[in-house]
Amino acid sequence: MSDFREFIAKIKDDYDYGTYIATFRSLFITILFTIYNGILGSIHSSVWYVSICLYYSLLILLRFSITFIEHLAKKNQDLSEAFRRNSFIILSVFLIILNICLIGPFALMVKQESPVNMTLIPAIAMAAYTFYKLTMSGIHFKKSRQSQDVLIRLARLINLIDALFSIVVLQTTLIMVASGSSNMFPVAALSSAMIWVFIMILSIRNMVVELRR
Repeated sequence: MSDFREFIAKIKDDYDYGTYIATFRSLFITILFTIYNGILGSIHSSVWYVSICLYYSLLILLRFSITFIEHLAKKNQDLSEAFRRNSFIILSVFLIILNICLIGPFALMVKQESPVNMTLIPAIAMAAYTFYKLTMSGIHFKKSRQSQDVLIRLARLINLIDALFSIVVLQTTLIMVASGSSNMFPVAALSSAMIWVFIMILSIRNMVVELRR
């Protein structure tokens, strides 16, 4: 019990360590989402579910890379800051490429070709979770600016981008559940485009700012 209390206390007191644990937790959740969408893609022969499965698979690779590098850094204090920065550059470029690839799933959602088999109550629950996810990721992204670890800041950015992507998924789900009509196409297209542009700005700006430090 004392070890567990020390573990919780360390998470609260050491922000970088807390982020490391949170990234590991997010990695596990992402694996579940990947499996879920992969199964649905196979069952329904759906390009939509396959594209989401691919997106989460690449997200797994990003989060695993961060947790692995952080693990190496904690075990080997001799790893130079240059190693962290080089890792950051590689992962940031990969993140930007991943964000560009989001055009595919975004286009499917805007065209409302994403199959939605959901009633109103689960959709509302999904909306509540998405709001919580976006709020917490935004708070921690801002708080991560205080960290001296460039990879910790990148991990929080990835969480924020993941939350922004969830907004587009939620938007499509609510439109299909509430109306199932294509009349919302202009609104869905505009909001999705704005979110995608915001994601790209965040990713590129973060990389430029970090390289200037």
